Amino acid sequence: MAHIEPILGLRAWGASLGIGSFITFEFGPPRVPEWLRPSGDYQVWIYWSAWRLETEQSVVVACEDPREIRHREISRIDTRVLTDVGISFPGLDTVFEFGPDLRLRVFPNTSCEEFGWGLRMPGGHLAVGPGSSWSYEPSVTPHSES
Repeated sequence: MAHIEPILGLRAWGASLGIGSFITFEFGPPRVPEWLRPSGDYQVWIYWSAWRLETEQSVVVACEDPREIRHREISRIDTRVLTDVGISFPGLDTVFEFGPDLRLRVFPNTSCEEFGWGLRMPGGHLAVGPGSSWSYEPSVTPHSES
């Protein structure tokens, strides 16, 4: 998917656990709006999905593990370079490869309600899911009045 290419080779930062098992992580230089936490030009949001973080030898943590373990282990993504993103059809299972030897496997868990994961980027938003669909929505920029 061409929309993913700009984040390949970038270091992830700000990996955090949100509500339930939601995860976000950032790419690009940090921007700090006054009312939000820092965000990058690109943000991955693992939304309605099951997931697990793994190495070649073991599963590090999964989405239903105790919250304190998920919170601690998801930070392993920080400072890792994203080397590849693979998406399998028809279910849009996704593997984010972080070098060296770290993978985040994502399994969207709804076929009709919401997207499984998304990528916010300059100019728009990529939504992967629900079901076998994906979409790209360009950002709407407010019109200035003269």
